[in-house]
Amino acid sequence: MVSVFALRKAGLLGIVLLVVWSATVMAGEPSPQMPAPALRTKRAEAERLLKEIDDQTAARKKSAASLLQVASETGTDLNVVKPRMDELNAEIKKLDAKRTELKAEIDRLDKELARPENLTLEERLAKLEKEVEAARKADQQRVSTLTLKPNVGAKLYGYFKFDASWDDGRVDNGNYARWAESQAIEKKDPESNMTANQSRLGLTLFGTDPGPMKPSATLEVDLYGSGTAENKPEMLVRQAYMQLDFPDYQFSVIAGQTSDVISPLNPSTLNYTVLWWNGNVGYRRPQLRLTKGFTFGPLGLELAAAATRNIGHDNGALDPGDTGEDAGTPGVQWRSAISFPSLTEKPVVLGASGHWAREEYDTDTSDEHYNRTSNSVNLDLSLPITRWLALKGECYSGRNMDSYLGGIGQGINATTLSEIRSKGCWGAANLRATSGWLSRWDINAGVGLDDPNNDDLGVGARSRNFALFGNATCDLGRGVSAGIEYMHLETDYLGQDDPARVNRVQFSLIYKF
Repeated sequence: MVSVFALRKAGLLGIVLLVVWSATVMAGEPSPQMPAPALRTKRAEAERLLKEIDDQTAARKKSAASLLQVASETGTDLNVVKPRMDELNAEIKKLDAKRTELKAEIDRLDKELARPENLTLEERLAKLEKEVEAARKADQQRVSTLTLKPNVGAKLYGYFKFDASWDDGRVDNGNYARWAESQAIEKKDPESNMTANQSRLGLTLFGTDPGPMKPSATLEVDLYGSGTAENKPEMLVRQAYMQLDFPDYQFSVIAGQTSDVISPLNPSTLNYTVLWWNGNVGYRRPQLRLTKGFTFGPLGLELAAAATRNIGHDNGALDPGDTGEDAGTPGVQWRSAISFPSLTEKPVVLGASGHWAREEYDTDTSDEHYNRTSNSVNLDLSLPITRWLALKGECYSGRNMDSYLGGIGQGINATTLSEIRSKGCWGAANLRATSGWLSRWDINAGVGLDDPNNDDLGVGARSRNFALFGNATCDLGRGVSAGIEYMHLETDYLGQDDPARVNRVQFSLIYKF
């Protein structure tokens, strides 16, 4: 005979088993054998329930806020509304708990659906494409990063560039355009050019040891040296410097030849000269540079200063070197820049910079001489508008700016031996879609103006140089791109009533690596 105690024990055991079975069903633990369509249906239902819970939670939070507002406006004692507030908070807490359970359920279903046998054909293809792309990038990184010896890595970079251009008048110098020559005022003499001289090769060495200091060195060349003929170019050293970075301290040291500190921006042109002599100043020279960064929440501040090699003029037999060397003191450059958030992931950057340098001109062999200075003040701005549109530009005012590619290449008046004052500016827009086939296209347009002071010029000197450009470059894949650019140049000459005007069309084919 079965005792009452045994029956009760069996009944309790049955209830426990029923609860465990119900909890398993409610938890939605998917069976490994559950077919993929059923898993997707279950996940869709969980997403629907999750949305309902979010809506109910938002409604209760809104009710609680309204209740407090009414109590505040009517002067009602908060103790009167406290019971209802407690009810709403308890309901919100329960909904939050249910939401957590549903999120865990969705995560479990996602793991099941991610198993290879549960993927759709489209999902399998997408996954395979991602794996192939990741393998390709890893292979590229492995190929482009070499190991010369333990703890030293190396990376080769650059591009090969073919340029073909046609001008409806004479420009200086032909392969690239600096200004329209004076004969273009009255006579149109079209010219065409082809060159590969802008092809660039760079090598960066870097230390791989862990530590507070990250050393590196870069050597970069192109073919715009002083060649003896168009088909016999010579190598031009663009950059040759070492850099010591201290990331934890936002501090770096650069020693060697690299770009000037002043006016660091460049427009995106196919023309080699990036609006130099058209309002964009700053070139490259040997220097010792210190840079320090600071972070103040979302704001950033960067300060840079450099002692630079003076680049002067050949003063003939009295000074067979150059007047910058003979000055006996280095030049100085500085820049401060502030960055702050924009509407995109890229920050707005506003910079101010300047330089001072001196030249010494000997007048006889007994070291009688006179000094001339070069100086400038400059502003630069990088302004991202949207993810697909960005603006940037610079302006400057200075004197004796030819070695910084200002003053339309004029620094000292050869007759009066005085410095030539000049000012200039440029601005450019970049347009690039972020998705779809349009993302292959990079579109740029801009203007530039260099304007020396006429009082410092002699008759026939270049007194104004204006440029307008627009280009479009298409990424053809595998590192290859093709672009076309239109440029209009207007150059005034002191004493001439009309400017020299030239229209230029340039085609470029580029392979980057």
